[in-house]
Amino acid sequence: MVRYKIPRKPHPVGQEWKVLADGLTNIVIHLEPCEDKEIEKHKWFASDYGSTTGYVLRLTQPWFGSGRTIVGDSWFGSPKLCILLMQNGLYSIFHVKKRRGWPVDYPRDMVQKLDSTYGSYISKTTTIDNIQLIAASLRDRKPQCVIATASTTAKADEVEHVIKNNTSSTIVTFTRPKVFYEYSQAKGAVDINNQVC
Repeated sequence: MVRYKIPRKPHPVGQEWKVLADGLTNIVIHLEPCEDKEIEKHKWFASDYGSTTGYVLRLTQPWFGSGRTIVGDSWFGSPKLCILLMQNGLYSIFHVKKRRGWPVDYPRDMVQKLDSTYGSYISKTTTIDNIQLIAASLRDRKPQCVIATASTTAKADEVEHVIKNNTSSTIVTFTRPKVFYEYSQAKGAVDINNQVC
């Protein structure tokens, strides 16, 4: 196993693990240590799909075919992974920050097309290998982007956020689409465990 130093982490020196946690209970249900790149590239799924996608497929393999939804941050998410998970009987919702590997107009161009009103959103669907993907952007404190094979953009919950600028703060209230609500409900499960370990 490899030891890492990551200054931004609560405990910066130690072993790095990829973790799967239940989004309802926040209980860790599967984990895998990060190892040397030479070892990683020979692990199951990694030789076919790359290291990052390989991690997710190995962590979720016990639940293949169960119809559960995998929620992940932008480090894991890609259209390729959404499709692979769906082909193995798992839905997904992933946050998007990076442009690499995404359709040419997402996420940057979708964010630029957002209305300036908080709570406004843009969504589009596409079908790849007979699997329908939803791409959506939401005007929040910062623009949010997701890609998913689960959920919808139907209205879900009402949120109230404080928006700060250089001189003042404003409270805004808006209704967000269900896909963003479902992402927000499960996204913190791994981080909650990171804080107590």
